[in-house]
Amino acid sequence: MHDIVSFIKNISCEIDTYCMVGDLSASEMQMIEIAKALSFQSKLIIMDEPSSSLTSEELKKLGILIKDLRAKGISIIYISHKLDEIFEYCDIVTIMRDGKVIDTKKIEELTRSEMIAKMVGRDMESEYPPLPDSVGDVLLEVKNLNTNKLHDIDLTLHKGEILGLVGLVGAGRTEIIRALYGADRVKSKEVYLNGEKVVIHSPKDAKKHGMGLVPEDRKQQGLVLRFSVERNLTMAAFDRLTKFGFLNMVKYMSIWLFDVYMLLNIDCIVLSGGLLAMGDKLIKKVEEQFRRYQTTEFDVQFYQTELGADSGLTGAVELLF
Repeated sequence: MHDIVSFIKNISCEIDTYCMVGDLSASEMQMIEIAKALSFQSKLIIMDEPSSSLTSEELKKLGILIKDLRAKGISIIYISHKLDEIFEYCDIVTIMRDGKVIDTKKIEELTRSEMIAKMVGRDMESEYPPLPDSVGDVLLEVKNLNTNKLHDIDLTLHKGEILGLVGLVGAGRTEIIRALYGADRVKSKEVYLNGEKVVIHSPKDAKKHGMGLVPEDRKQQGLVLRFSVERNLTMAAFDRLTKFGFLNMVKYMSIWLFDVYMLLNIDCIVLSGGLLAMGDKLIKKVEEQFRRYQTTEFDVQFYQTELGADSGLTGAVELLF
């Protein structure tokens, strides 16, 4: 037990070693995974997206830890799509695209724009598409949203607009989305769609009004991993996809829309989940998407902690403390 405590202290993380892992936050679970890797006293540690759920403070601790491990002669393979971390922590970078190695260079030999171009296979004038000059009428209004954690939240979303919710882990971003979608209980909430007041007590109510939620933890909350891509795409909208008991071609459109060329009977457990979770919502003809990491032409409420994506994708931002 003493060794376990020391490994946790090595990552500057204060977690009760007797608590159940299921009771920990996503960021705490991430830190425990790192501590577990250190406990093996390995000479090579592979970190696959280690910062995906970390707060900014925990990310700083991770950076210090990585530099300390490197100073001790431990090699690290750091897998990430976050370019700031690649430039901060790595000495050599290997860029991959479509399952192939595109280039391997010392980090000082690459610029950010060059790395992006190699990742996507084309030169990019901008990392994100240009935002429209104007937005449409008000689509969604949320007034007086209150829960045990949220207090007097008001939001306004226009047609064709992307509204970003920005804050650290624990600031309340996910809680706002879940409360709005009817997934969590609220003390008070007023929701207006196209100027008309609607009642949303459950996700079923939200779906009825044309909303779709792509959760942060898609593999636990958004997909049935034992089912195929086809079943995941069609099960939530079976009534829309059938005519006299037969499925029609609509189910293929959500796949073509995002260029996910794959067999429909492949198990979704082997996929990353993002595009599939989006397709599940698009196939139901939703008008609005609450999501993370993907881009659509729908009215979108966008919640995450990556400020680069927020500033590049969103037309309006709500800052949470």
